[in-house]
Amino acid sequence: MIGLGTVNGNFTNAGTLSLGFGGSTGILTVNGNYTQTLSGTLNIKIGGTIAGTQYVQLVVAGTGHVATLAGTLNVSIINGFSPALDSTYLILLCPSHSGMFTANVAPFTISYADPTDVRLTR
Repeated sequence: MIGLGTVNGNFTNAGTLSLGFGGSTGILTVNGNYTQTLSGTLNIKIGGTIAGTQYVQLVVAGTGHVATLAGTLNVSIINGFSPALDSTYLILLCPSHSGMFTANVAPFTISYADPTDVRLTR
């Protein structure tokens, strides 16, 4: 599934969710809980430093909603972008999250330290 826009309700990813179309980026907002199962894959694209217009972002919105993470996270760099050292990309914003991805995110490192986001740092 390729997704951008808004999902009004809970969303479970047990397949492949690719955010953005080709070389484009954007934001997928889930107004509910986001659950990624062990069989799920989330594909993220980074082509610049501005969320939504240059890199994709998943937003879990609404008080009390949770992002439950498992499965695979793949990150690809698009449009010839070269991420600077110490640059940070908030790929998931949420009221809270639990679990972790199996991450294929080179050349980035992934951080779950903030309870309201998941970020990649170069």
